[in-house]
Amino acid sequence: MRNFLLLSIVLIASTCSEKESLALNGDLYYHWLDIGSFYNQPDSVLDEAIAYINSKKESELIQEDSAGYMYFKLLRDNDLLTSPWINLRVDKDSIVAIYLSDSDYQKFTNFSYQQLTEDKEKVKVTVTVKHLHQKMFVGTSIIKIERVEGLTFIRPSKMEIKDYR
Repeated sequence: MRNFLLLSIVLIASTCSEKESLALNGDLYYHWLDIGSFYNQPDSVLDEAIAYINSKKESELIQEDSAGYMYFKLLRDNDLLTSPWINLRVDKDSIVAIYLSDSDYQKFTNFSYQQLTEDKEKVKVTVTVKHLHQKMFVGTSIIKIERVEGLTFIRPSKMEIKDYR
């Protein structure tokens, strides 16, 4: 019993000290409105956001928009403010955001929502990730990207679709 308790403590301590990598499988998913970071935005937009954050007390920011501030803080603390991202539909009811390096993200810029739907195809993705927060992950390596027959899903809207470009 004592050995079991010691082993349990060691295992818990080791898993808590470092985020574990895991492989996620899913389909590339498109949002009609997708705000994930300041990727591809002019530096002035990021500079303005940072200046605004720095001009306020944390308590004021939390009172104004706690979810927005916590999201910004999470991205800033993990050096992801200007990182590109994709969305994966990992099961019927779960969409996750995966932040990628620029080189990994470039592998997705060849896919167009319009072309995928016209061809009745979807993009299957397997990526190694580290969990960041809730449905947010950081991609560490792309294992597989495959264009296959199927439907590319999207959250319905009448607005323009964001392609990964």
